[in-house]
Amino acid sequence: MGITYDKYDSLVVEYKKKEQDLLLELEGHSKADEAFLISCSSLRNQLLRFVLANATVNGEKLLPQLKTPFAGILLCNKNEEWLPRLDSNQ
Repeated sequence: MGITYDKYDSLVVEYKKKEQDLLLELEGHSKADEAFLISCSSLRNQLLRFVLANATVNGEKLLPQLKTPFAGILLCNKNEEWLPRLDSNQ
């Protein structure tokens, strides 16, 4: 037994509706992805402005100048002065 014309027509309508629903869902995801990327870019820029006082470029090398508290943290890291003494917990 084959498929009737009425059954075929109803299946076409059903699958066209499902296709439209999926396309709308995909569009919603695409807009959300775009909004997420814009938010991430904005957050990154805010973070860089929070941490950096100035930054210059020398050829392909970025030379950042950190704001005061962050420059101090970097200096301590380079000097290893921030590390606790080995006997401090005894």
